[in-house]
Amino acid sequence: MRFAKKIAAIGLALALTSLAGCTQKQKFSQKETKYYVAYSHVLNKNGEFCGIDEDGNYTSASKVNLQDGSKIEFANGKKIIGGSRANTHLVVNNDGSYEEFHLLDSSDYTGVCAITMNDDRIVASMNGGYSDGVYVNDLVVQKLSGEVEMEQVIEIFARDIICTDETIYIVGSMDRAGESENKTGKIIAYNLTTGEMSEQLYESKKVIESAWVLNENLYCSVRNINGGTREVYVIDTKTLNRTETFEFSGEVEGLLNYEDKLYSGIGNEFCLISSEDGEVLDKLYTLPQGSFITDTAAFNGHIYITTRFNNPDKEKSVFGTQIDYDLSDKTYTQTPIHMDFNKYSHFVVCAATNK
Repeated sequence: MRFAKKIAAIGLALALTSLAGCTQKQKFSQKETKYYVAYSHVLNKNGEFCGIDEDGNYTSASKVNLQDGSKIEFANGKKIIGGSRANTHLVVNNDGSYEEFHLLDSSDYTGVCAITMNDDRIVASMNGGYSDGVYVNDLVVQKLSGEVEMEQVIEIFARDIICTDETIYIVGSMDRAGESENKTGKIIAYNLTTGEMSEQLYESKKVIESAWVLNENLYCSVRNINGGTREVYVIDTKTLNRTETFEFSGEVEGLLNYEDKLYSGIGNEFCLISSEDGEVLDKLYTLPQGSFITDTAAFNGHIYITTRFNNPDKEKSVFGTQIDYDLSDKTYTQTPIHMDFNKYSHFVVCAATNK
């Protein structure tokens, strides 16, 4: 286990989107860029950041130092893409430019379990490893300018991290060395103003996968390690006590709060659900056959859903679908996501703008 203990610059390196990662023979679409896709591999840092049009054709591409880029968050008009296996990450702007950065003082430091932004600060829960038989993370709050405001070891394997004005909520599990089933759902709350930290354990053999704040409650998707993700916990943000559990017949994926309404994939349907009792109020969209949700985001009256196929068409290099669902007229467009399977294993997608 490594933890850097000195304050250091963030190591920002502005790298505007270019054609540096493309061969001279590669031709680009002249249509408008609709999405940006970050590709990476679990074993190396040779990633790529590409623009695609509404049909899935490439509009631009550049090389990035991104390994296992599977964490994505939308905050403050930016997109944050976190590297899970290495400490190199991206902050993507609306014009397609991006900044590569690493937390603390080493690009070789381990990657992140969860990452987001709070004003001009990056907030991340970084991989730590086992200490005294318990898996730990390093909670880091660092300004984009480079100042490390806080670094503290926390006993959790984080799956998601969200911020309100004053509080950081880290959700995941308490993992103990030994049996792989030795996990207990856990939430940690850290007050940025007072430095006070509180934590709560929940059921054993459960992992809290994601969380959203709505009406002074945390809504958390919960995975049973012997089954699937078919529950949503309702947690009081003040006490961290669970007040309700919603149970569903299908897998819960892509839980999302947009304009104080709760959305989620339930089985093969993307739905509006009641924040009071979890009842499905409206079925908005049926997922492509054989796919599952990896990310969701919403802004400007649209919900963006990223899906990945269980058995992708490797011959056609189609590994997923990006859905743009218009809430005003309940229509949608679908864009295929292509990936070179020989070079990459992961992709994350973000809209070209979130104004």
